Amino acid sequence: MAEISSEKSEIQFTAEAVRAEMQRHIGAIAALAPEDSRKAALAFVARVLRLPVGRVKCLFYGEARRIDAHEADQVRAYVQAAQQLIDSRAAYEKQRAEFVASHPRLARLVPRPPVPDEVSQAAEQALAPSNKSTAA
Repeated sequence: MAEISSEKSEIQFTAEAVRAEMQRHIGAIAALAPEDSRKAALAFVARVLRLPVGRVKCLFYGEARRIDAHEADQVRAYVQAAQQLIDSRAAYEKQRAEFVASHPRLARLVPRPPVPDEVSQAAEQALAPSNKSTAA
């Protein structure tokens, strides 16, 4: 396999590395699907990424022989946007809690914070950077 090495960051890009990255991202997006079945989850990912279901299935199972740059960019952009949304929500909740704590007379007027549902918890878990090191 041909390897392209960047002089600045010493990162090696291989087909296997990109395939594994896409498989991980597709799995994370599939975890956000409201349905329980894998078929429905893959259809959800296909709708979100605007890719054919068959292509998403190949990416999900790591069977894609070739991954075009525009496909990888679409997946990465969606994951980045979702992470920014999660970060913004967390910052808002923190700021809101601090404001309510600093104004005790307003605390009784503020509704209780929403209980995190399964989808938001799955989103945070799926898109959180993993600290696991993969052993080959």
